[in-house]
Amino acid sequence: MLGYGMRVAMALVQQRQFRTDVFSKLVSLYVNIQPPDYINMVQCLIFMERPTEVAEVLARLLEKSDEQRLMAYQLAFDLYENGTQQFLHTVRAALREKTTGAVSAAKEAGDKLDTILSGQLAIQLHLQFLIRNNKADLMILKQVKDVIRNSVSHNATIIANAFMHCGTTSDTFLRDNLEWLGRATNWAKFSATASLGVIHHGHEKDPLKLMSTYLPKDGTPGTYAEGGGLYALGLIHANHGSQSIIEYLQEQLTAANNDILKHGGCLGLGLAAMSTGRDDIYEALKGMLFQDDAITGEAAAVAMGLVMLGSANKKAIDDMVLYAHETQHEKILRGLAVGLALVMFGRLEEADTLILQLSDDKDPIMRRCAMYTIAMAYCGSGNNEAIRRLLHVAVSDTDNDVRRSAVIGIGFLLFRHPEQCPSAVDLLAESYNPHVRYGAALALGIACAGTGSREAIAILEPMLNDTVNYVRQGVYIASAMILMQHNEETAPKSKEFREKYKKAIEDKHEDVMAKYGAILALGIIDAGGRNVTISAQTRTGHTSLPTVVGLFVFTQFWYWFPFAHFLSMAFTPTCLIALNKDLKMPKINFKSNAEPKKFAYPPPVEEKQSKTVEKVQTAVLSITAKQRRKDELKKMKEEKSEDKMEVEEAAPEAVAPAVPVVEKMDEDVVKVEEPPKDYEILVNPARVMNAQLRVMTLTDDSSRYRPLKPITTGGIIMLADSSSEAETIVENLAASGPKYEGEEVEPSPPEPFEYDE
Repeated sequence: MLGYGMRVAMALVQQRQFRTDVFSKLVSLYVNIQPPDYINMVQCLIFMERPTEVAEVLARLLEKSDEQRLMAYQLAFDLYENGTQQFLHTVRAALREKTTGAVSAAKEAGDKLDTILSGQLAIQLHLQFLIRNNKADLMILKQVKDVIRNSVSHNATIIANAFMHCGTTSDTFLRDNLEWLGRATNWAKFSATASLGVIHHGHEKDPLKLMSTYLPKDGTPGTYAEGGGLYALGLIHANHGSQSIIEYLQEQLTAANNDILKHGGCLGLGLAAMSTGRDDIYEALKGMLFQDDAITGEAAAVAMGLVMLGSANKKAIDDMVLYAHETQHEKILRGLAVGLALVMFGRLEEADTLILQLSDDKDPIMRRCAMYTIAMAYCGSGNNEAIRRLLHVAVSDTDNDVRRSAVIGIGFLLFRHPEQCPSAVDLLAESYNPHVRYGAALALGIACAGTGSREAIAILEPMLNDTVNYVRQGVYIASAMILMQHNEETAPKSKEFREKYKKAIEDKHEDVMAKYGAILALGIIDAGGRNVTISAQTRTGHTSLPTVVGLFVFTQFWYWFPFAHFLSMAFTPTCLIALNKDLKMPKINFKSNAEPKKFAYPPPVEEKQSKTVEKVQTAVLSITAKQRRKDELKKMKEEKSEDKMEVEEAAPEAVAPAVPVVEKMDEDVVKVEEPPKDYEILVNPARVMNAQLRVMTLTDDSSRYRPLKPITTGGIIMLADSSSEAETIVENLAASGPKYEGEEVEPSPPEPFEYDE
């Protein structure tokens, strides 16, 4: 009953204050049941934004038994998955105060808990999972590289490679094609360098060494590659910037000597300090905005929104609205429209005043900002009034960009109810206005991402033949989002759509805009080595802040292509990782009670066989053919006469009767077709898709372990060990990427010895 109440409050209650009251009541009920349901209790406290109460629960658990400490670790992993940086920082600070002077065991457990809450461990585990299970198919990229002929497709291929290897640290494709990569110039070089941040997303060990080649040097004029390097640092640390990285980016931003470095520095700083709400960073970015430079200002405005994400900070809103009415630069206005929407993230009815103010503005960019704000403030709520307002603007506004943004916003509102989105945008997908059709395609992609929804695919499939190039682009991207991690078993259309992407790229007559979408689609559908999906809500039902922000800023690639890299924030590893009390991965097996082919990786692409050109037969005249036949007959007569003269008749030999030859089969090898297995054994850490979770169990040989929460929830699970025997631990794999001098320890010189001849 309590679980049902919590699910209803999460999914259906649309008023912020009433929802808080419901969760408050649920917390009091969870505390009083025996044993207390700590997992759901903490989820309610996260919704109500009460970090000090969360810290009290964790501190109490640390003082109890070993199993209760394991529960504290489990709660910490859930907190990191669902909380903002600011929330987690407050919890950690309160926890340090409460554990000061604790006994050694509790102190050690407190240090482990702090490491989990900092996010370092979760990021490291996800990185290991992606490196270990990387199944990216380089042949796909090679085939694309061989057929593209212009700079737009070149840039798209670099971005697709980044998506395909997101978080795997594998930059093999780039290293094998350095000359080809060098064709990127100006802002394309900025984007190409930033793509390294996507590939190394979460690789936080010595990031400054990792990106050293591309970071600004003292006293030298900044280049496009160096600006992209600062942006890449932000992408590596997105929503998880350490103090040292934030300080480094602040220093580089202050010292930047041109708009390229400032643009990259602002985006990097905004990503690293995302949702921290830090006033000092906000003021530094505001200073960049007030320089009234179009390129710097656009990035600064977006970064201000990222730093103040979901805070509804009145000062920030007033500053941004005021400057939006003063500036003459369209790029800065676009950045402010995105930034304002991010400040109001998840605030529901609190954003209504701002939405009404912006909706009545004469400037179409400000009206577009109103649509963005509705999408962000009400994301995942399915609020009927908000959807009605978006639908009204989608068919009535005089500006195409506003109409397109309104339709895309519907996707953000309905991601908790993906089955409702196809019916909501069905008619819009047939609109006479191509901008509305494009918006309908992306709305389906956002709301139904990773679901393989047949209804959504049925709407998108006819749109592949749309007469407008950018509509086809949107359809390619949206379909790839929907079909992520699906094979022919789970989504029969997946193979057909992959072939359509390939056909569009190879078609010389296809427009470059549509090709751009098809190339990105190939990267999205196989993102993260085919081990990630896009899910706008976490496993416990919270709105996934990085996913929604990543999807939202990604849609802005319509205006500025480097924003496409933000999609890497939306990629969520589909993993099942089990940890012991030492926070290590023991070697255990999971059983998937489904046919292996149902959730298998798609088969690798085969290399094209070179076609042998058949030699055309030479034409032969009839008179030539007659003469040739005469010559052949004459030659045969001469040979026969010679044979009769030279060969004597030989006595006929006795011919043995024909004996049928029987091949003796190998008695040891008996070919028996094995019946198809109805289960599969997976090792820790395992790739487990969302639809597969419900059929997952621990194998019998792992009976010594007991999970603290059902493994059907997925993610990182703590295990209680009932045995005192030694465990076998999974060894970590080394990340790819550049090696540095001094990283490998040289062997010591040999011992002194005497040499005798």
